Amino acid sequence: MEVELLTYWQFWVVIGMVAFVIEIFTLDFTFFSVGVGALLTGLVSVFSSQVYVNLLAFALLTVVSLFLLRPRMQKVLFRGRRPQGTNVEAMIGKRARVWERIERDRGAVKLYGDIWPARSLSGESFEPGGEVVIERIEGITLYVRAAGETKDTPARGSEEVGG
Repeated sequence: MEVELLTYWQFWVVIGMVAFVIEIFTLDFTFFSVGVGALLTGLVSVFSSQVYVNLLAFALLTVVSLFLLRPRMQKVLFRGRRPQGTNVEAMIGKRARVWERIERDRGAVKLYGDIWPARSLSGESFEPGGEVVIERIEGITLYVRAAGETKDTPARGSEEVGG
């Protein structure tokens, strides 16, 4: 019984399909670009069975796909969504509970179980137990405003005031 190995074009199609399956779980379009590069390399390998030509084609086609297709695909997938902030950026727009009286030059808030130094943007004082919205962050100091102002559009998850 003779076992036949994959031809080059079959190999690249398998690599492309595996990349597409991985992409389903990541939704970053990086593996999508790898899959496109692999499938197009499969076409190239029909005409050339030289390994270095296939590898060069795969590298070039993947990079081109990464720069041309990935940004467009991300725009289509994430159309209408605001970019989600991470780390400190994610705190801007969130509501926080006043922990220690806030004035222009001192105070503290509690957000998701952590106590943060806070300052009033307007110079207005906020009493403990009140609610404020984080407008800006400098270092570890949060600059806040009153939660009831009309400018307040709660960010996703801001309904959970730390307490």
